Amino acid sequence: NSSPAAGPPRDDPFGTLLRRVFRPVLHDFGIGVGPRPNSAQWLCERMFRCLSAVNSTGQLVRRLATVREIAQVAGLTTAQGEPDIDRVLSVARPFLAEGCSLLRASPDANQQPLDGETTLDISHEALLRQWTRCREWVEAERESERTWRRVLDEATLWQRGQAGYFPGASLVPIEQWQQREQPTEAWAN
Repeated sequence: NSSPAAGPPRDDPFGTLLRRVFRPVLHDFGIGVGPRPNSAQWLCERMFRCLSAVNSTGQLVRRLATVREIAQVAGLTTAQGEPDIDRVLSVARPFLAEGCSLLRASPDANQQPLDGETTLDISHEALLRQWTRCREWVEAERESERTWRRVLDEATLWQRGQAGYFPGASLVPIEQWQQREQPTEAWAN
């Protein structure tokens, strides 16, 4: 059974804080967003991180996501600024192939063409328990969420005038996190 994702808060105030507080604060200190990694391996990791979560009892569980959502969370866009559905599908297709079936698509990939509204799902939760690399990716996602929450807490205090720019905290780990994880607004929401 699939359970709802345990992830970063999904309401608009956090996206607003990302846009208005977190990015400007980091830019004030000269911390910018670097180029997005371009490898299929990087996108594969992002895809499986979107398709898995840890529930309240600490179990790895499946999480449904559309191809469009995965593209948005990964920050992949076309030259026209639209979510890059084709890039996500190029990485997902081998996992959907007959004889592999690590992922499932809904509607069924054999019934109609895949598109941005296609929902992807990990075929079985046992895959999450047995695939070491996937477990590592899920743990990296959990750590990223914890870092985001710490940054968000500091930004909230700063916005309320209750703290300076990340008091007592070094910006180096935050910069390293941002460069490594490349968080997007879709991810934060």
